[in-house]
Amino acid sequence: MLTLAKSGDANAPQKSAGTRRVASLPQLQIAHCPTLPHQMIFLVAMVFIVPVVLGLLIAAGIYKYGRTAAYDANMKPLIAKDMHWVYLAVVVLGRCVAFVNMYPMTYKSKV
Repeated sequence: MLTLAKSGDANAPQKSAGTRRVASLPQLQIAHCPTLPHQMIFLVAMVFIVPVVLGLLIAAGIYKYGRTAAYDANMKPLIAKDMHWVYLAVVVLGRCVAFVNMYPMTYKSKV
């Protein structure tokens, strides 16, 4: 809950004798922080891990219950040319981008 500081409060900006008071934003006091840093770290981890796990489960289900022979035939040329590393690199790059986008949320929760 955020509260505004009143002019008589100790946190309100003080006016010295020879200066003009400049209009500014009110001073805010944070009474209760709704999200704690460890909660945000958990949230970032879930946003980072859950999509990968769901994608792997869906891919494994499609591979197991789909046309496995056709999938293997399409993957053999890629494996022969070592192109499977490109696909792995794309997945790793995607996870890095997700991490870089979500990690600052842990610091934003502290503000």
